[in-house]
Amino acid sequence: MGFIEKFRIAMFFMLALLLAACGKDTPPGLRSSGDIQINGPGFTDSVYVGSQRLYMLKALISGNHYTLRTSILDGSLSLNVFTSETAMKNGHAPVASAAPVPGLGTIYEAQFTAPGNGDLVAVVSGKPLGNLTSQFYTDLHLMSASVLFSFATPTIPASDSRSIPGGWIMVYSGPTISPAGVYSVSLTSTGTSTLLHPQMYIYEDSSLSISKLLYSSLTTSVGYSISRFATSPTLSVLSTELSFTNIISSVTFTGSGPYIVLKGNSTIDYTLGVMP
Repeated sequence: MGFIEKFRIAMFFMLALLLAACGKDTPPGLRSSGDIQINGPGFTDSVYVGSQRLYMLKALISGNHYTLRTSILDGSLSLNVFTSETAMKNGHAPVASAAPVPGLGTIYEAQFTAPGNGDLVAVVSGKPLGNLTSQFYTDLHLMSASVLFSFATPTIPASDSRSIPGGWIMVYSGPTISPAGVYSVSLTSTGTSTLLHPQMYIYEDSSLSISKLLYSSLTTSVGYSISRFATSPTLSVLSTELSFTNIISSVTFTGSGPYIVLKGNSTIDYTLGVMP
């Protein structure tokens, strides 16, 4: 089962949980729904048709690049970034608007550069197919390679050991690896079940755009589902294999990439390695 199929199944599961709590829906109107931290946990929620949800994008740095991403099952979604709630209410143009990823119309992504230091506002609205009164979305999160973790040992064999909080994202820069070359990337952790281990993604460059996703390693109950992707012209799966060890082989490291992203399933200690 490939990355996209697993992603859609996970969304069905989350939707079932949300539908069970659909009594939380409110009449149309603006709802403030929380703060989104850079590389922090994502939000899975719903927005009433004809209504909007507002999130604060916290502590952005002027000139830094950010990726805002979420997913739906079907229908349509509007996801816009504004300088403030007042700017949104006064009809000012958004800083960025999310668009469906080509070939993956249920995944919405906005790429933007922060126009100044401080907070921005993300506004969500949408309409599902069928007779549902709310559009559901999963894992609305803000990513940036401007916040990087360093390899304790940057020369091959390179490694770093830390603790990752559940839901949070750690980003490592491949260009810091010396010397450049083709290597394997390994991830181990202290969890007794692979389902507790962090997820691993490798992007071609620092945009962290899903169109630049080269590899992913998702945990299963018995091991790791490792997928390799083509990134042009649209994202597609080249191959997916089930492995009992979390190792992605034949990854090319250059002066411009790749960037390794870890996402915590639970708070856990891990070791990330790059080796011949």
